[in-house]
Amino acid sequence: MSEVKDAIVSIETYTPTTKDADRKFILALAMVISYTIMFVIPILTNNLEMFKIIAATISGPVGTIVGYYFGTKKD
Repeated sequence: MSEVKDAIVSIETYTPTTKDADRKFILALAMVISYTIMFVIPILTNNLEMFKIIAATISGPVGTIVGYYFGTKKD
C-alpha cells in the first residue's frame, strides 16, 4: 500500500454581496408586479374563471416571496 502524502482540500466560503441582494429583490419585485397585473386583467375584462385559475396557481409562490422579503426579522 502506498501512503497519501498530502490531501488536497479546499474550503471556500461565499458571502453574499449587496449586488446579489439587489438582484433577488428586483426578481421578487418583478414577480409581485406581474402577479398584480395578472390579477387586474381578468378583473377589468370580467373574466371570473381566469381570475380563479390565476389565484389558485400563483398565490402560493407570491405569498412565499412576500413573506420572505417583508416578514419580521429576528434580532
